[in-house]
Amino acid sequence: MNNLNKIENWKNNLGLLPIHLFSAKIEDKFILLNGGVGNFCIDTNPNKNPDEYFSYAWSSNTKNFVTVNNDRVFLYNNCKNTIFSIPNSHCFNLFFILYSSAGELYAKN
Repeated sequence: MNNLNKIENWKNNLGLLPIHLFSAKIEDKFILLNGGVGNFCIDTNPNKNPDEYFSYAWSSNTKNFVTVNNDRVFLYNNCKNTIFSIPNSHCFNLFFILYSSAGELYAKN
C-alpha cells in the first residue's frame, strides 16, 4: 500500500470505514472501523504526545492508535501501554503487528 498518509488508501486497500474521530471533522484523525473487530484510530498528521494517543484509543474503545509521519508509523497499544515503531516501507509488518497484537484479526497465508 502506497502513501499511508492518505486515508482513502486505508479504506480502498483494506476495506476499513473511516469515521472522523472528533465531531469538528478534523481532517487527519479518524477511527477506522472493520466490522466490529480490529477497529483502530489513526492520525495522518501527528502532533500530539503519546499520552494523548493512549487516551484517544481508550476513549474511542479501541485498543490501538496508529500515527503516520513521513518515514515511520507508530502503533500505540492502549491495553499494553506500549509503542511500536516501524518504517513506512515495512507497512505489511505493521498490519501483522496491528492485527496480531490486537488479538482480533490474524494474518492469513
